Amino acid sequence: MIGVNLSGRKKNPYVSSCRDPFTGKKDYIGVYFNEIEAHLAWQERKHHYACQLADLQPDSKVAKALRERYAPDKDWKNR
Repeated sequence: MIGVNLSGRKKNPYVSSCRDPFTGKKDYIGVYFNEIEAHLAWQERKHHYACQLADLQPDSKVAKALRERYAPDKDWKNR
C-alpha cells in the first residue's frame, strides 16, 4: 500500500513514512502491526501536510483540491 514498507521486524513488520513537503526530508511516521494501520497513518500525515499547503494557496480551487486529495475518508486500499 502507498506509504508502507516492510521493516524487517517480526513484531510490527510494517513501517510508514512520507516526504515532508516543507523540508524535503523523509518523515518517519512509525511501525505498525499490519499494512492497513501503517497506510492509514501515512494518509493522516499526508492530509495534515496537504491542509498546511492549502492554507498557503491564494487560489481556493487549489486549496480545496489539496484538502480533498488525501482526505481521511478517501479509500486508498483499492488502488
